[in-house]
Amino acid sequence: MDAKHIPLIIEFIDNNVFEDRKRKVSNSLIVKILLILQIYGIFYRSVQSFFRNHPDIKNELGVRKIPNFRTFQKELE
Repeated sequence: MDAKHIPLIIEFIDNNVFEDRKRKVSNSLIVKILLILQIYGIFYRSVQSFFRNHPDIKNELGVRKIPNFRTFQKELE
């Protein structure tokens, strides 16, 4: 899987990840970001610098504010 699959991933996640409650960062956004980081081989601690360097991917995902890596750490526990 590579970057050309990003639009397909976004569509799949939007159709299959549901929100269980109101959160600051949605479940689907977290899943999207984690999958993108997996595709590019980036650690979640580097999420902010990755999106600063790739604004095109940030815009494609619809990320307005880049979540802190602690957000991902909490979700993965």
